Amino acid sequence: MLCTPNGSMTRKAFPHWCRHFVASLPKGRSGTRTDAVYQVLFLDGHTSRWSIEGLSILKEANVLAIALPSHTSIWSQVSLDIFNLGSLLA
Repeated sequence: MLCTPNGSMTRKAFPHWCRHFVASLPKGRSGTRTDAVYQVLFLDGHTSRWSIEGLSILKEANVLAIALPSHTSIWSQVSLDIFNLGSLLA
């Protein structure tokens, strides 16, 4: 992992985070992550996630990155917790 001076995500740090995220994904049948089923990752739309290198790392690992509009992820999170993921929290 990588720490930035102020603790916020940056374009430079995002590829490092993507590598760490991909390394934590389950492996597929052949023992690699590239043949595993697709994973969905919701990201907020902050420009620090606009890194071609980072998004390429996710794409190669079959991760579908969905960017939510900036400053709206708090509202999306509430919806997911209540309607979609609430049963998983119990």
